[in-house]
Amino acid sequence: MSLFKVTATWPVQTLLSLVFLEGFLMPNMAYALSEAEATHLLGRTGFAPSYAEIKPYLPLNKTEAVQKRLDSVKTTAQTALPSNLKTPFSHSYKLKGLSPKEAKALKKEIRLEAKVLQVWWLNECVVTANPMAENLTLFWHNHFVSSARKVRLAPLMAQQNITLRQNALGNYKAFTLAMLHDPAMLKYLDNVRNKKGQPNENLARELLELFTLGEGSYSEQDVKEVARILTGYSFNYKTGEYLFQAKKHDDGVKTIFGQTGAWNVKDLVNIIFQQPTASKLITQKIWHHYIEAPIAKKELNTLSKNFAKDFELKPLVQSILNNPKFWAKAERGQKIKSPVQLTVGLARQFSLLGSGKALTHLTRLNNSLGQALFYPPNVKGWAGGDHWITIETLLKRKSFMSKMARGMTLNKAIWQNKLSPTQWKTLLLAEKPVGKINTETDEKTVKTSLKDLSYQLY
Repeated sequence: MSLFKVTATWPVQTLLSLVFLEGFLMPNMAYALSEAEATHLLGRTGFAPSYAEIKPYLPLNKTEAVQKRLDSVKTTAQTALPSNLKTPFSHSYKLKGLSPKEAKALKKEIRLEAKVLQVWWLNECVVTANPMAENLTLFWHNHFVSSARKVRLAPLMAQQNITLRQNALGNYKAFTLAMLHDPAMLKYLDNVRNKKGQPNENLARELLELFTLGEGSYSEQDVKEVARILTGYSFNYKTGEYLFQAKKHDDGVKTIFGQTGAWNVKDLVNIIFQQPTASKLITQKIWHHYIEAPIAKKELNTLSKNFAKDFELKPLVQSILNNPKFWAKAERGQKIKSPVQLTVGLARQFSLLGSGKALTHLTRLNNSLGQALFYPPNVKGWAGGDHWITIETLLKRKSFMSKMARGMTLNKAIWQNKLSPTQWKTLLLAEKPVGKINTETDEKTVKTSLKDLSYQLY
């Protein structure tokens, strides 16, 4: 409905002016999403969507769709964590004092628990009604990096996964503080060995370089002083809970970023977030998570300046998703799917998984494609983008999708949508197909689309 009541006697010039003004005032309100736009939003913020997922978004304009997507994010997982992965621990996981046979059995149990955790999270990604929450949890897993390879305690990794999800769209300062109390993080970056007189700088260095400020934004002296603040931060091996060891803590005066005092960890976080790059590093990273096009300096300055007012993540994400560059047609089909995005997207689009055996198979596939959940390659995480693709992984993607397309018995409920071949291509292919798509029937359209390189990559 128009904002203005048009009068027949108005001159043409006036009518044209009002048309222009209404379009200026209501740039998004008059236009519902196209199927391609809805698919882009849901795919980029979650995993490849089914038609049933995009359907509720089609009556909405872009602003409304972004709001609906953000409102869908929950802070807890939909599926329950397996009982043997919950803290407190069922045992201490200490190998000291065990016989060779007992030590071997314990190591096997530790490996098995990590595999159970991988399958649990993959299943959560597939079945959740809140895929944006899992997409964000995966993003933060690759920012506040810890690896089960070094932590070796699956319940700690499970607890960290819960913390990442709880804070995914919360306050970034509070999130950072929570991670400085996270047992998996403290073990992964050796802070359990950080004590007065013998400071370990690993956590301090990565906190400044990778988690908050970026390289070149701090001095070596800052790292040393931050390490002193973090002395005594550990966890209880029997309960898996954070533990502050006062006797190992250096409570002396420290100077960080030119400020001197007997700082505690809350002071530390406050001082870090006073630095000018604290809002820029994560703004750039979240931008790149959603938008392949580079962020302009002016956009970065505006977004980071607004973010620095309170460090709330949800408004930042909302601003990025409402940016015209996110919605640009040229942006579609520009981000290479990670292995998890590929496999989870396929499963969600076609309701393929229903058994633990199938999930275990997909978990192994993800591992072989270079994205083993809970096992990022190093403290910098997965590089993503072109790094996902090698000759070996490309052939594995192609082989897997060809097998799925040939052997797939498609869920009957999928065909009830009665999509046209054009709609199927829109849903499945973010970029133009590399080969020819057979559109003789719906099923042939689907299967040739799945075998196309465009689906396997984008």
